[in-house]
Amino acid sequence: MSYQGVNFANQHIVPSDDGRLYQAIFDDGALSGCKLSYSGTDLTLAPGYLMVAGREIYVDAAEVFSCSAQTYGFAQLVLTIDLTQSATAAAFNQVSASIRYASTQGGFASLIQGDINGSDVLYECQLALVALSSGGIAEILEDLPVAQLKGGGGLSANAAVLHVTAPLGSTVTITKGTVSKSQGPEKSHANAEDGAIADYYFGIPADGYGTWTVTATMENRAASSTVAIGTNQQYDVALVFEIVLYADGTLNSAYSTSELKTPTNATITYEPEYVEMVTVGNKASDVFLRWDSIDLTSYKTLKATIATKGNNNVNANRIAAVFVSQDDSVKKFSAASVKADHDAYNDGVAGNEFASCTLELNIEECKGIWHVAVGTHTNDQGWNIARTARVFSVRLEG
Repeated sequence: MSYQGVNFANQHIVPSDDGRLYQAIFDDGALSGCKLSYSGTDLTLAPGYLMVAGREIYVDAAEVFSCSAQTYGFAQLVLTIDLTQSATAAAFNQVSASIRYASTQGGFASLIQGDINGSDVLYECQLALVALSSGGIAEILEDLPVAQLKGGGGLSANAAVLHVTAPLGSTVTITKGTVSKSQGPEKSHANAEDGAIADYYFGIPADGYGTWTVTATMENRAASSTVAIGTNQQYDVALVFEIVLYADGTLNSAYSTSELKTPTNATITYEPEYVEMVTVGNKASDVFLRWDSIDLTSYKTLKATIATKGNNNVNANRIAAVFVSQDDSVKKFSAASVKADHDAYNDGVAGNEFASCTLELNIEECKGIWHVAVGTHTNDQGWNIARTARVFSVRLEG
């Protein structure tokens, strides 16, 4: 066995000897300076010192990288150490940086991180990950952290990524305490699966962990949610604006409506503050107002405020109902294509007194196009009696 000194008197030290030592001590990161900023499509790396794979690198002047080749998805700034390139006293070409693109955050090729302090010659390090939009760079999602001791728990200055989907054209604002960040429509990019939805990306530094309020606004509409951020990962929040199908005596003209009545002499009357529906006869009967062909994919709840009553002082069974259906039936509570919710009243009061309720139907599993209906149903009775329902509001909530 023989030993060879490295940092001993009269021994020869090469760059890989120092690199091996520093790489064992430090994670990749910035020793000083090297802050990132952006404007439009330009990403700027400020002067400073980097520690990458145990090699110290001096950035002697600000460098600007254009991210204009793609207007959606993501761009990655990658620093490459290539020991096959020249390194002389007059010219140093072993370090370079370049921009790479991907349509999804996880769509980049894996970085090559060979043992350049051993026998390999190539090492790549991500300096930044940014989200792109039609207006240029939307947000720096990840940047290089300050160089930390191995195992020291150093985190990127933007350790977490908050991904928000909202209706295209929205302004999205995230707030935590006195800290607020906003992105307008020009900072979004359209979702490839649905042109009506846009994606917004925010970088959350480690010292910003906690509960954030996320709000999307557009004209007089708004939607909000909260998200608790606590680790270095991506958090997803989906926002949709409430659809008011009926309220304050007004039908939403953006959606076509149908009147469904069994028997045909049941009536639907549009009053200033509500829609009144009356069923008649001594058989099971239904009267519904239906909104046709609505995409429920992004919605969670169908909510309606309804009041019902019987007649002739009869304490009769009265049912207010909301349902969604993928066929053209009037009502099929048991059909596989229908989800329904209803309240029955046998509460001891006279049948001619109104009893009100708010029905909430969970529609999270209803993806695609459905019909939405509200109204009243009565069971088969042995007497001729009228049932009345008054619908005050119908809403779809995200």
